[in-house]
Amino acid sequence: MKHLLFFAISFLIVSCGSSLETTTVNSDPAELLDNDTTTATSEDEIDDFIHLKLGEIAPVYSLDPLFAESNSELRTNNLVYEQLIGLNQLGNPAPELANSWEVNADSTQFTLHLRTDIYYYDSSVFSSGSGRRITAKDVRFIFERMADNKVPDFAANMFDDIRGFNAYHNEQTLIKDPEKRVLENIEGLRIQNDSTLVFYLNNSSSDFLMRLAHPYASVYPEESVPETGPIVRAAGTGRFKFIQKNDNTLLFAINENYRGVTPDLNRLDIVSGLDERDLYQEFARKNLDALVEVSIPTLRTITDPPGSLIDQFNPIYRLENTGVTTTYTVFYNQVSDQSNSVNTLLDSLDAGRLIGNEAWGNVQFYPLENTSVNTEDRQLAATHLQNHNERMLFNNLASASASLGFSFSVSPSFAPSSTTTFTTLPYADTTPVIRWEAPVFILSHRNIQGIRLQNYAWEMNLTSVEVSEDS
Repeated sequence: MKHLLFFAISFLIVSCGSSLETTTVNSDPAELLDNDTTTATSEDEIDDFIHLKLGEIAPVYSLDPLFAESNSELRTNNLVYEQLIGLNQLGNPAPELANSWEVNADSTQFTLHLRTDIYYYDSSVFSSGSGRRITAKDVRFIFERMADNKVPDFAANMFDDIRGFNAYHNEQTLIKDPEKRVLENIEGLRIQNDSTLVFYLNNSSSDFLMRLAHPYASVYPEESVPETGPIVRAAGTGRFKFIQKNDNTLLFAINENYRGVTPDLNRLDIVSGLDERDLYQEFARKNLDALVEVSIPTLRTITDPPGSLIDQFNPIYRLENTGVTTTYTVFYNQVSDQSNSVNTLLDSLDAGRLIGNEAWGNVQFYPLENTSVNTEDRQLAATHLQNHNERMLFNNLASASASLGFSFSVSPSFAPSSTTTFTTLPYADTTPVIRWEAPVFILSHRNIQGIRLQNYAWEMNLTSVEVSEDS
């Protein structure tokens, strides 16, 4: 069940390293094309330059799959990288970097055969500047890195049923002196040759292939990984290649060596890290073409109670319910010993008080069974929040707390302490008490269509995007 939970919950993962490198952006289309993979810069070609600008609900700190903190980062990473397994339109496992596989009778052994014609795109992370071919050693590296003590544990928790993974992870985490470590690799991940590898699991698993399709299992070269902190120079095999970062904007171009269908775009900008109001204002001024995973505060300003665009916005905006949902989870920190207070708060809540409109999803509450001895503490606290929807949720929690005589505060830290009541992260000694399953909306201008979320909130497909002239 805990593995399936990773697909139901939108995790925010602690980032403990530096952010992406910042460089100066060339805003002129001719200069951008000249600096990248396209050399033709005639006047006609510049006129045909197709540029899509997306606004994301949460900050995109890095292009490191293991440091992804939100759907926004997972979506962005998924544009650059690929996984061993993909998902088809029905959400079933499909070939991606692996073109075939075999599963034994009890689903404890998975043999995957990699394509032999896939190369990382050209990048300065390689000494020659040219992207090399992916091999099974790259796969072994990314799984061993999941278990490293320098990265968050959430990807490791997703794959802890691989034989020997926990032992390797524990040694990496607990034994700080590398000289004292004795495990050289993960027992249940074996390489047969450059294009064939086998996973051995402790128990039967019906969802292992699905987990291999998650962005946490993205494949990237060891050359791109710095000594400490997250990846800042991405090198992937996906439809887009990372070009540069400027302040809150990440720039991407099409990976011209991608073997499949690519979007009809020359440049993609992803803007993140802005206040919810500022993000909407950038969209309203047409500095952004679309907002992905629109926040509820923004939806409230542009829709009627049933959740449809109000008349004044219908001629100029396009609001799409993607059919995909994401789950925002409030976890109780058991170390705080405040279960009585939390149960009192939960008893006073209903979905309307937290999200205000049934069009914005479903809320479930999970009262705590083990009540605390401490009944005097009237101070509730939460860890740092980034996502606009989470902020709304916790603002409403604070209002409900105040009506019951509790104080409520938000810490500037992502990590809980003994006085932290709630967190949005599934740390050790936490348990879910509120789950909000929310529909994911995309808001775009009328001249933009074809932005799709497929199967999951992190799976953005831009192959059908059309950018027409403003009417």
